[in-house]
Amino acid sequence: MRDALRELASLLLPVDCAGCGGDGGPLCGRCGAALTALRPAAVVPRPAGAPAVLWSGGGYGGPLRGALLAHKERGALPLCRPLGGVLAAAVEAALAACGPRVRDGPVLLVPAPSARAAVARRGHDPLLRVCGAAARQLRARGRRVGVAPLLRHRRAVADQVGLDARGRRANLDRALVAAPPGRRSGCVVVVDDLLTTGATLAECCRALRASGARAAPVAAAVIATPQRYPIGGTRR
Repeated sequence: MRDALRELASLLLPVDCAGCGGDGGPLCGRCGAALTALRPAAVVPRPAGAPAVLWSGGGYGGPLRGALLAHKERGALPLCRPLGGVLAAAVEAALAACGPRVRDGPVLLVPAPSARAAVARRGHDPLLRVCGAAARQLRARGRRVGVAPLLRHRRAVADQVGLDARGRRANLDRALVAAPPGRRSGCVVVVDDLLTTGATLAECCRALRASGARAAPVAAAVIATPQRYPIGGTRR
């Protein structure tokens, strides 16, 4: 109920565009068109521990960066739909790169988990919400796609902001645990919002593999990747 009221308020009350700061928010027509025009790309170099197939929806800049931050940190909930479109395109590209057995079969999107404190502070789980939007769009195209938050933290981790690649790996080392998916869940695609050093994605994949062969990710998709990868600096 609280989420529904927040989304309604963000639609009815005048807000600036998350992409350009102008009128017509939460995303003006021009910035919305810019997100629609994004084309996914394979991530190179692939971070250690990630699946062999890893695709990104776009570069972390411009309207995509603004939309991600507004949805994640400022609770602009309607932005989950255009962000879901960006993620859906990355997932489709990743599935296509896996071959027909994966591409045409059932798929389970597994989002990287946010810490409980972050979810409580934000009032929602941004990545889980965007995964849901992406899955709905993919199902509308005839794909069999579900979403399952199989991953959770089993110990506290520090804020990732300001940590370099080594610090992030140490911070997340064996920090996650995964529940195994159901027998009919299909192939697992692990999802993150922003790929920086790849430490979060690698730990997600390790935890999923540890929970059983059926949970081992066949691919990964991220909403955005910095143009100069890897870098440091997004809070999860």
